[in-house]
Amino acid sequence: MARFSALSSVRSVLLRSKSTALALLAAVGAVACATEPETHLGATADAVDSQVLPLNEELPVAQQAGEPALFERLGREINEIQQKKAEANGGVARGFHAKPHGCVLGQLQVLPNRAEETKFGVFKETKTFPAWIRLSNATSSRQSDRSPDLHGLAVKVLNVPGAKLFPGQETATTQDFLGITTDSLGTKDAESFMEFQKALNEGGGAMAAFTLWHAPLVFKLISAASRPIASMFNERYFSGVPFKLGPRATKFSFTPCAQLDRGDGSRNQSSKFLREDVVSTLESGTQCFNLSVQFQRDAAKQPVEDSSVSWDENEAPFVPVARLILPKQDMRSEEAVRKEGFCEGLVWNPWHSLEEHRPIGNANRARKIVMTAAQKYRGATQPPAEPTGTETF
Repeated sequence: MARFSALSSVRSVLLRSKSTALALLAAVGAVACATEPETHLGATADAVDSQVLPLNEELPVAQQAGEPALFERLGREINEIQQKKAEANGGVARGFHAKPHGCVLGQLQVLPNRAEETKFGVFKETKTFPAWIRLSNATSSRQSDRSPDLHGLAVKVLNVPGAKLFPGQETATTQDFLGITTDSLGTKDAESFMEFQKALNEGGGAMAAFTLWHAPLVFKLISAASRPIASMFNERYFSGVPFKLGPRATKFSFTPCAQLDRGDGSRNQSSKFLREDVVSTLESGTQCFNLSVQFQRDAAKQPVEDSSVSWDENEAPFVPVARLILPKQDMRSEEAVRKEGFCEGLVWNPWHSLEEHRPIGNANRARKIVMTAAQKYRGATQPPAEPTGTETF
């Protein structure tokens, strides 16, 4: 989930000065017209990795040899950004998704009529799991909800038997699914994402240079981050990068069961209106999202290693597997406050996972190291114990 967050701040960097932004965007436009055709994010032919891997496969282990050292460096760079943001955040916060809008205990209900090809891991049997659900912003700043941003949905499914992939927590009974409001990372791999991240935080000439060389990406991200939203319950959340589902490569998404009548969000004035909407909406009734998976069907058009590429839904349609339930509740009650405090202390990582849901691709391999580095920088030398589902409040 961490990999997307900094992307959402790009518009705020570019628009700090109207004149600077106009000049920069004009230059970007010239480069875009002269160099690269603009389509949906990652859809250009250049974005597709020249090395087309076999269907459902990631880069062979032998070709991953240099990655651990690289990812350790990226982890240190994330820590530097966390430290720079600490004063504004009131202390060292999460590396990304720093501002919560709500963190509640709900359910993941596996559908009885799901396709046979989906029956692996959590989706193997028709059953209902308890789950912690966190709604958040995406940046590393606890900024106003009116600021340009992407948004996140993190789900930690409980009572999931089987060995897990996260080092040191193989016996945990949790499975994490992390989503964000964009369907691809935007950059090809973890290293190029960090180049963007550093340029974004340095601002000025560094960001201008990055923008000039990556015009289509920046235009797409400005559009995504500046789109006003009115409710976290009206947004669609994507995995953005691929995961195994049994033997096959997939992506997944959470889609609202219904759209709430909230307008487009452009008139909201409160700096925490998204939190206020979560509280009032759950006081009024239960909310839900439909969880669907998207199978890789063409290794060239839906690559595993190139995280800039969106998988076209017309060519690789989503298949429903489960429903995520956020029950009606009074989030101001003492019990709800205790639950939310517990939920906020949890660690979210896609490697809290069964083998059947293994994270795959360069960006996901980086997350094992980089997200752990960000978590440790907040003060814990070891990851806290995963919840068991037996906690009382």
